[in-house]
Amino acid sequence: MKNIIKVGIVFSVSVLAACKSNDAITSTEREGYRCEKVRLLGTNIPTKRCTSAWVRRQELEYAREQVANSQRAVLSGKDF
Repeated sequence: MKNIIKVGIVFSVSVLAACKSNDAITSTEREGYRCEKVRLLGTNIPTKRCTSAWVRRQELEYAREQVANSQRAVLSGKDF
């Protein structure tokens, strides 16, 4: 649960910092910022989501951890 909160805080800060200004494109490219339009579940309206390379790595690591935990739960018969 703490990891979800940490990822959420980091994500919020990075979105605000990355999307704050369009003038600093060269510095954001160097730091690995990427903005993309995503459609959230239940809506067809795209929203802009900007993340840094570090945040994307953290999200990927968290997702892999969650998949591993769910596989462990299925194989062992326990509920984590």
